[in-house]
Amino acid sequence: MRKAAAKNVRGMLRLEFRAKDENFELLFEDDGCGLVPDQVRATAIARGVLTEEEAARLRDREVIKLIFKSRFTTLADSKSDTRHGAGMSLVRRYVHEAGGKIALASLAGHETRFKIVLPAVADSQAA
Repeated sequence: MRKAAAKNVRGMLRLEFRAKDENFELLFEDDGCGLVPDQVRATAIARGVLTEEEAARLRDREVIKLIFKSRFTTLADSKSDTRHGAGMSLVRRYVHEAGGKIALASLAGHETRFKIVLPAVADSQAA
């Protein structure tokens, strides 16, 4: 698949951590195939997460954020015992519980980027 996309056979994953103002930023970027909004939309419809009408009203940026929904996965059902669809919803939950934010950007066929911003000092009221 990477070869067909004229990409290096080896993928690239970039991780960057920095302190900025009173926050910590964690950046993740890969040069994979990105999230394809129409595929995510179709998966959401097939899994009953959205109706066709609801899916049609969503912009592409909103559609790719569906990966943060609990039990949502774009992976095909498999026969293995491995359960998919918890990872990104848990990441989002824990980031928000810590008083942080998570942003997602994806360019179909090229890359996916996540940016997590966490407060350097936890809010004592959040506990």
